Amino acid sequence: MMEFVKLGSTGHTWTDFASNWRAICEEYDDDFDDYAWGIISVLKPLCEKPERQAAAFAVFDGSEYHSICQLNCKPIKGHNGPVLRMRHLTINPHYDLGCREVADYAKLMIKTVIGIWRLSEAESSDFFADTIKFHMKSPADRVLFHAMGEMLGGVRKIKTTTHGGWLELTKT
Repeated sequence: MMEFVKLGSTGHTWTDFASNWRAICEEYDDDFDDYAWGIISVLKPLCEKPERQAAAFAVFDGSEYHSICQLNCKPIKGHNGPVLRMRHLTINPHYDLGCREVADYAKLMIKTVIGIWRLSEAESSDFFADTIKFHMKSPADRVLFHAMGEMLGGVRKIKTTTHGGWLELTKT
């Protein structure tokens, strides 16, 4: 069962994450430091010392980390209340290097969106927010994340908008 977990908390350290992805990279004769160089400088410090409203999160199935992303929840000009933002979404090398099916990728993105949504709904969470912004890596993600916003709209009224590489869900 996949779960959305905060890295830096008990049982989910940067060392655990990096060891897992390093082993996967080696299966493809790739080097983790090369594969993940762009995320290491941003996410490693957040794993080692999470901030109150900024941390790294991952989808984890008990043995493998399927993705990692940065979440922060801060006031942003033009919004009422804090905005929960997802950035630096990076998927596990099995997905990126072609070993996983497209359906598996879609399930992973759904699990990510639902995990972020649940954090935004928990009033006791440091990530409680009425607006969520997802930084998308590709135009295909825009379609998937927009569909997720519409699905979540069945649970609660949501306004879905896009601005460049960002998809914004605002609970109304």
